[in-house]
Amino acid sequence: RFYDHDHDTHDDIVRESACELCPPGRISAESSAGCDPCGADRYAPAGSQSCSACETGEVVNDDSSGCNLSISFYARFASAVCLMLAIFLLIPQAAGTRIPIHDMSLTEDGVRIITHGPHLVSPHSAPPRVVFSKTEHPRLSDGIVRYEVKVLNSNMLEILNLDGSPVFDHLETSTGFVRIPFPYSLRVNAMPGTPVLFVFIIVAATIVVVLLIVDSGIERHPLHFAVATVADACVATLTHRYLELVKRSSVRLRKLQRAYRQVLLLMNPTPSSCAKGPSRAINQKQLKSFFEYFSNFIRERDMYYVNSNLIKPVTSAKALSFAELVGPRSVEWYVSHFWGTPFKHFVQSLAQHSNSLQGSTYWICCFSNNQWSVEEELGHNWDESSFYLTLKSGLCKGVAMVLDPEALPLTRSWCLFEVLQTFLLTKDDSHFMGLLMCTGQGVLNFGCSGGIDTAMAIAGRLHTLDLENAEASMDSDKDMILNLVKSVPGGFPAVNLFVRTVFRQALHKMKSNFDSDFCQVDQLLRQSSWITKSVSFGEHSNRMKRTATISDLPFGSDLSKLDAKSLEVFKDWGAHEEVMTVLSKILSLGARASASEMRRSESIVGLAIAEADVGMPEIGEVRQDDSDEN
Repeated sequence: RFYDHDHDTHDDIVRESACELCPPGRISAESSAGCDPCGADRYAPAGSQSCSACETGEVVNDDSSGCNLSISFYARFASAVCLMLAIFLLIPQAAGTRIPIHDMSLTEDGVRIITHGPHLVSPHSAPPRVVFSKTEHPRLSDGIVRYEVKVLNSNMLEILNLDGSPVFDHLETSTGFVRIPFPYSLRVNAMPGTPVLFVFIIVAATIVVVLLIVDSGIERHPLHFAVATVADACVATLTHRYLELVKRSSVRLRKLQRAYRQVLLLMNPTPSSCAKGPSRAINQKQLKSFFEYFSNFIRERDMYYVNSNLIKPVTSAKALSFAELVGPRSVEWYVSHFWGTPFKHFVQSLAQHSNSLQGSTYWICCFSNNQWSVEEELGHNWDESSFYLTLKSGLCKGVAMVLDPEALPLTRSWCLFEVLQTFLLTKDDSHFMGLLMCTGQGVLNFGCSGGIDTAMAIAGRLHTLDLENAEASMDSDKDMILNLVKSVPGGFPAVNLFVRTVFRQALHKMKSNFDSDFCQVDQLLRQSSWITKSVSFGEHSNRMKRTATISDLPFGSDLSKLDAKSLEVFKDWGAHEEVMTVLSKILSLGARASASEMRRSESIVGLAIAEADVGMPEIGEVRQDDSDEN
């Protein structure tokens, strides 16, 4: 209340009603004869003794009697928060962009990366340097900058060496990330055509304008903005992580892996662990099913790819071996192989082995060992390893070695260890079938005639191969196995002789089978030399028939010139179906090159192989014959 001195009377002084309340927005200070205004951004209700400030997010109303919600404040605050969130989302991209890999493979022109979604690398800047993570590839998992990438299109990158030349290393994976480290990451686009550095600068400048030039209230409420900043950082981190997980989970291979796990659970609903070693074998049907399910990704890739991109992801949920997941079986055959051999060739070779023996079970290291407990599988010493325990279990019928023309398994130390144990078991166990050499055309030991070319290539390799030169990924493994071989009677000369003897025996068997097939064909051709062909003479109704001899055909009497075109001519002359079948077999067996191949093998491995006589005498002459039976 205040007192109006200009109109005072005695009655006014006595009566309280002579004083009046200050209006809203004004207060009466002590000894004041009137009401003083509260000032900007402060309010006072009617009759208040003091002015007050509005709370955060409020603004003084028109008559300064109270506060209303400030829409402009919240708009500015929300703008600042959103801009800060954008900054936090850009920081990971600026610090080191991680691009999910859909597929990486070696092509004729170099190594190509197909990314999951647009990679946003600017095609107009210099190729940025990259590192790889979580690829499960030994050459791409050390975090060292070895490569740079060139943009081919919005979803494809080409890997280059640091000098700009194409890469032709065997880099195959369908998992992990290619990461562009700082400062090369600043060249990556935050959106098509807009580098992340440019966006970062624009957003940061906008935040400065919002917080400093515009009255945002940050100087009065720093705690609120600090809390908002921390919240932005957390949201950005979670968003970034979520987007990565969504991208990875939506990759087609991930979907296939999840679906395959469901298939395995239907076949084996309660998978459980079992002792390492001989009880963890799989059969040919399980191996074939696995290959066919992932064949579009496996293509010509090797076991390194299969293990890291297929076996480990499929078994990750249960942390078991693949054999335990599908239902393990007791071992019949131990498989020795080189991980660098194409998996397709590996499956074909074991299929040939299985067909020859009417079904078998196989102990295959990457399928039988638990890839999540590799150290436990290896044990503290070689005689505690799952490899040794399987071979010495007494259940193995023999060792199936998957060979390619380069005989690459014989260049690896652990395959040498398996050959050594095979050598010892062959000497000690009369029921042990020893070392069987498996190829995509058949088991060489069983004399598969279709594998002549492969056998000749392996013979040339064995001519110069010394098992003592075998290599291993770890020097400690190599030294241990070398010392182990040297400790047995005869050492490396004995083991080298063992391998060459097994192969020579297989080559002799192949020669015997080939000679038998060739003699059969020769006899059939001699018995089937009379072949008829009808010849039309215009309007004449009589049919002239002529006998054809082998010399009448395009390849004459020399079967080494037999080819597909000659077979068609022979068929046109009316050859018997039996003869056509045998001739087709000669062509498929590679009879054209047999003589030269045999001569070459004789000089390589010292085998006395007689060159088959493929000449055919000319018989028969042109004559008229009315018989349809000729």
